[in-house]
Amino acid sequence: MTGFDRVMIYRFEADDSGVVIAEEKPSHLESYLGLHYLMIDIPAPARKLFYRRWMRFIPDINYTPVKLIPTNYPLTNTPLDLSNSVLRGVYPCHIEYLQNMGVAGSMTISLINDKRLWGLIACHHYTPQLVDYETRKACEFLGQFASIELVHQQERELHVYQRQVKAIEHELQQTFLQESN
Repeated sequence: MTGFDRVMIYRFEADDSGVVIAEEKPSHLESYLGLHYLMIDIPAPARKLFYRRWMRFIPDINYTPVKLIPTNYPLTNTPLDLSNSVLRGVYPCHIEYLQNMGVAGSMTISLINDKRLWGLIACHHYTPQLVDYETRKACEFLGQFASIELVHQQERELHVYQRQVKAIEHELQQTFLQESN
């Protein structure tokens, strides 16, 4: 759908570390499936941004940043907050991280479950990758839909677990009723 070389589903663990749980890529690329990453690989400020925005798109990590003029909002003289901006500058350490992986373009779609960041759909390309607006919006919708499905799946799993607990409780009650002591 996007033309990216690699698309992964990355799930956050309880300690904010992460693991790649699904992947689609050409056969000649090394697999990241099952790899675990420390929580510092996606630090808390980045996770907070991913929670606030459904998508992060970097068409070319070798872009030349452009300074904003003015750098401060004139009415308050405070720095402009571009957190909600889709096409904004990227932290140099994130650029370095992507370069170390050989990635030249990336797109990340948030997966949100129960008011927390559950994981990410991470798309990597090994040359710059421009994705048109309509496709980005479709991917954002896909992330929202997948997030709803995550909630439904957890509800189904919880229901199965509750039935298993009730069955064990019933079995214990029957056993206790049958024993004389």
